[in-house]
Amino acid sequence: MYEKFKSNLQEDTDIEKFSKYFLDKYENREKEIAMCFRSGSKIRTNNHLESFHRDFKYNYLSGKVNKRLDHCLYKLLEYVKDKGCKRIIKLERGKMSSQKKSIELRHKKSLNLEASIIYKESENSFIVKGKFDYNVEILETKCPVNCHLKCNECSVCIHEIKCSCMDSVLNGLICKHAHLVCRTEKVKKQPTSIPDVSEEIANVRKTLCKPRSTETSITDTEKLLEEIKNQISNLDPDKYQLKILEVNRMLRNVCNFITLEDSETVLPSPKSGNNLKIVRQCAFFSTRKERKISHRLAKPLLEDRINIRKALIDDETLPESDHQAYCLKSENIEDEERTATPAKKRKIMKHKYFI
Repeated sequence: MYEKFKSNLQEDTDIEKFSKYFLDKYENREKEIAMCFRSGSKIRTNNHLESFHRDFKYNYLSGKVNKRLDHCLYKLLEYVKDKGCKRIIKLERGKMSSQKKSIELRHKKSLNLEASIIYKESENSFIVKGKFDYNVEILETKCPVNCHLKCNECSVCIHEIKCSCMDSVLNGLICKHAHLVCRTEKVKKQPTSIPDVSEEIANVRKTLCKPRSTETSITDTEKLLEEIKNQISNLDPDKYQLKILEVNRMLRNVCNFITLEDSETVLPSPKSGNNLKIVRQCAFFSTRKERKISHRLAKPLLEDRINIRKALIDDETLPESDHQAYCLKSENIEDEERTATPAKKRKIMKHKYFI
């Protein structure tokens, strides 16, 4: 399918620039771009970057244009400090993530399944029968990191077991079939070493309170100079004359750079004001045209035409509203007044205004 799309892209002359750009930037990067090659990734890195950029731009820079590097660095340090404090609060409270809740929910669902639906293919492969046959495989590889996404009752991490069901493939969690296999077969894995909460809090505090190192060491520079000296002494002056001249020129530039006095680089002053607001990002909207609503009346059916014809032939006038009904009643009352007796006329006048 991709080859067909590629051929159609190259044949179309109207999008020649786009086809060249697509083939240069995306053709050899299918595994980095297509989500089918990254089924285990729940979220793209770009989402985190956009979230950080929006938070930093509006909450720390107050939606203003930043023109000073020192001010930007100060706000970045403030952002890191706030994130570290929030991390300590989460560790102290023991906040449970949504993925952890989903794993516990699927463990409860596995309690409703019977162990008789499990068929053992091999030592680390099982078939769970149901609406479809699902293949549950226990992986021998250990989790490469200290993973917190594990079932406490089954003692299995999400990286140590996988299932062929859609819940496990799409959501990347331990499904109910995997929980059932772990409970019935008593899969015992070596417990992953999860660091204590107090240790992680201490590491966060150490990072936040770490002073900047002011000591400078010249041992690396001395080693590098000694290595250059040894390599030059081993060169043949007649054979590598041009190379030696180039090294001399570079070393002379280094000496001039060292003897050069430090001078403050003056950045060009911006022409915008201090309270200039940042340019708002473009808001994307749908360009789809709204569907026009037809106001034409539908053609009457055969029964409707018969009823309309009968209504037009009859002499009786059918009122269409309350106002027309009131007018018809008033006309009937006036006709009765002309032909009514005096006693009946008084009765009609008494009830006339209550219609």
